[in-house]
Amino acid sequence: MDVSTLVFYHCDLGPTNILVDVATGSLGIIDWELAGYVPIEWVRKKFRISAGMDFDYGDEWSKKDWRRKVAQHLEKMGYNDVLDAWWKSQDSS
Repeated sequence: MDVSTLVFYHCDLGPTNILVDVATGSLGIIDWELAGYVPIEWVRKKFRISAGMDFDYGDEWSKKDWRRKVAQHLEKMGYNDVLDAWWKSQDSS
């Protein structure tokens, strides 16, 4: 993983941490305690691996739909996929 470029990232931006008030159109993001500077490649990997990015309802496919779509969009935006390399690093620990 390239650690030469760091970005400020929420690190827990799952669907349950985004609050929407339909009546007022207000949007809020909660749970900033994990926020910080991370390697840019961590952003896409986090969406690919973290169950915390899943919805808490529906069947298994539906629960992961938002996480999957965000990861795909990040790919289109040019975020590298380092998931395989990350898994290999975990095996060697």
